[in-house]
Amino acid sequence: MLMSSTSVRIHRAALAFIFTSLLAAQSVSAAQKAAEPPHMDLEMTAVEYRALMQRLGTEKNLSRADPLQPVLNFGKRAIEWVETINRARPAGQQLELTNPQSTGGIPIDQPSRSNQEIVLERWTTMKAAMPAAIRSVLEATSALPATAPLDDEAFITQMRLAVRSYEHASRWLLQVPYLSSYAARSRDDIRGYYFLSREPELEKSLRGWTSLTAEKRAKLSDWLAGICHNGGVAKDRCLTTLQQEAASSGSALAFYQRFVTTGKQRYDAFFRVQNPRPDGKWTDSAKTAFQQEFLQAETAEIQSWLTENIEDEWRFGSDFQLRLKYSASGRNLPRVIFEAGATPHVNGLGGAIITMDANRSIQEYSVRWTIRHEFGHVLGFPDCYIEFFDPTERVMINYQIDLDNLMCSRRGHIQAHHVDEFRRAYR
Repeated sequence: MLMSSTSVRIHRAALAFIFTSLLAAQSVSAAQKAAEPPHMDLEMTAVEYRALMQRLGTEKNLSRADPLQPVLNFGKRAIEWVETINRARPAGQQLELTNPQSTGGIPIDQPSRSNQEIVLERWTTMKAAMPAAIRSVLEATSALPATAPLDDEAFITQMRLAVRSYEHASRWLLQVPYLSSYAARSRDDIRGYYFLSREPELEKSLRGWTSLTAEKRAKLSDWLAGICHNGGVAKDRCLTTLQQEAASSGSALAFYQRFVTTGKQRYDAFFRVQNPRPDGKWTDSAKTAFQQEFLQAETAEIQSWLTENIEDEWRFGSDFQLRLKYSASGRNLPRVIFEAGATPHVNGLGGAIITMDANRSIQEYSVRWTIRHEFGHVLGFPDCYIEFFDPTERVMINYQIDLDNLMCSRRGHIQAHHVDEFRRAYR
């Protein structure tokens, strides 16, 4: 195909600015490697935030005049009130701040946006609507009652609202020192590819760019700039180049075709196994049964808990079932360790050490979900949620790509694509 002289100039200019931007992005990334934020999944519980804040000394070093200090005090009182009531109750009648029904998720088309002002506004609105009998206790500093002024369901609903504000405030305070690092993560924002891949008659719209409404051009422009930015190019420069090319040719198709592969690669990376382990094996020719070695746990209770949760989650009908095979010793075998106040994590994709919080009951819903999710990292599956800082709007933005996916959301489970990807990676 022959290109006009105008098209050649535009194409060369686009390549030049992309190359320059990529070099700049690489240097910024290298400079920021020394300041990586602590690992925090998007649905951490208030108790997990409290432990992390204590471990890092974040609240200890916070000024009493900080605008978010009242939010933290309010939320901690809510956590402690539930704990006070539970200490006075028998087993089986405990109040739970988290359960499957209370987990809402953060859908990709409704991303969460947060900064100090947003956290304060949400907290003020929530508090104003709270029953006076609850609010007065949470605003006080006296001893907490061992009973609730409302029935259990109404009471725990109010407590969840209070601790959610604590979660939002804690997360923002923990992120503030690392905003430049979070800004660099904006290239992981795959919404552009996600929505373009679902847009009906996309090529027709891109070819007929000048005939589109201003509203539709703006929507598509944002997505197109997104797949360009996935390659490390500054998003405003992507938009400028797109506008120049579209104004010259009347079409945005060439721009899309140039960057769609980059967007797809960035998207696919959230679902592909990395660093598969060497200590598992298929036990049938049809590859429906897989056996993964695991180091024996310290107690029979923990080992039973591991088996129950991991084997229950990592199965897919009659198509796939993973079983654990425990060994008394073995170099670098997967294992679970418990540390007081630890934020649950694995030491890398395909790593061997799952660290859990020793202060939490292993029977809590959120803890049972966590071991299922963290085991996915042992197998090499990455998280499929995105979080980054937008310096223009000065807000943190995050979302989960698929709420039904175990590696994205606490609402999720293993899916058919996990089985397909597992078979690809573990041959």
